[in-house]
Amino acid sequence: MKLGKYYHFIFNQEQPGTIYVQKSIDSELLMVEVLERKNPIGLSAERKKYLSEEVSKYVQNPVKKFFYCNF
Repeated sequence: MKLGKYYHFIFNQEQPGTIYVQKSIDSELLMVEVLERKNPIGLSAERKKYLSEEVSKYVQNPVKKFFYCNF
C-alpha cells in the first residue's frame, strides 16, 4: 500500500506500528500495519552477568542500579 495517496494520518501510542489513514476527511478510515512484530530473544546469562558485575558499578542512581542489576 502506498501512503502517498493519503492525506490524513492518525497515530496512536498504544498501537505502535499501526497508522490509520484517509484519502480525505470524509473518506473511509483504513488501518495500515507498518512494522513487523518480532519477539525479542533477550540477553544471554553471560551478558547479564557482565552488565551486572562490570557496567552497573558506574551507575550512580540507586533506582537505576537496582533495575539494571535485576533485569
